[in-house]
Order: sequence, then C-alpha cells, then structure tokens
Amino acid sequence: MVNDSKPRSGRPVIVLDGTESVYGRALFAISALYWCAEWLANVEFRLIDVSDEDVLLAVAVLRADMGADLEVRPSSKDFSPLGDADLYVAAAFRSAQHLRLSEAAYGKIPVLLAMQFPDAEYINGSVLRQRAAFEPKLFAEELYAIVKPWL
Repeated sequence: MVNDSKPRSGRPVIVLDGTESVYGRALFAISALYWCAEWLANVEFRLIDVSDEDVLLAVAVLRADMGADLEVRPSSKDFSPLGDADLYVAAAFRSAQHLRLSEAAYGKIPVLLAMQFPDAEYINGSVLRQRAAFEPKLFAEELYAIVKPWL
C-alpha cells in the first residue's frame, strides 16, 4: 500500500532500479520517464544498482532531452540507497530476486513493481497489471497515480 501522506523532504524521493540484465529492465523504466515530463521536475529521481553502460547513456540522453534531475547513485556498503526514499520503482522480467524488495519492506518504503512474464512465485497483488510492464506510458501513468498526492 502506498503512503498518501506528504514525503519527508520538500520533493518526493523516488529510487529507480537501474539494473539492465536478464532480469532487470532499467531501460524500459527510463523510457517511461519521458511520459512524466509535466511533473518530473517536482520529484527527485535516483537510479541505483546501475552496472550497464547503456543505462548511463539513457540517463544522459534523458537529462539532455528533458533537463531531468536524475542522479545515479553508486552502491555502498556504508549506507542504503533506499534510506530516505519515498518510493522504490522497478521493472523486471520473470524474477525480482535482484531487487531490494526486502530492504524496502524493512524500511516501510512502498514499491511500484512492473514484471514481465512473472514466475509463479511473483504472481500476487504486489505485481502491477501486466500491460504496464510492457507499455512505458501505462507504467508512467501508474507512477503518476502514486506520486500525484505528493505534488
């Protein structure tokens, strides 16, 4: 369940999984941000767990195209990249094992998860409707529905 109360800081902090791999779909999630142009400047986006150069390139293009304030945070053993997040967002294929879902649950951080062709263990109420896992515009609309009360 998403917390409708105002975020702790001035702008909501949205942490986006930056994994592009067999399971991670960071490029899909970044492409959805183009549909968020109207409100993107009102939130603080952070990408975490980025290890693919194509993801860094996509972030640079998004910044150039839209002037988006999108920070790439390196992994650290000293602090959690979810520490002050208001929302954790991810897109995945089949499995979410690579995600920080346990860490988000521990920190009581709501999660927006879109999963393409989920394995049976992930089919439950926490997985976004499947169309939004394939259509960036629908994914962006789901994200906006969560963020709208904070803006």
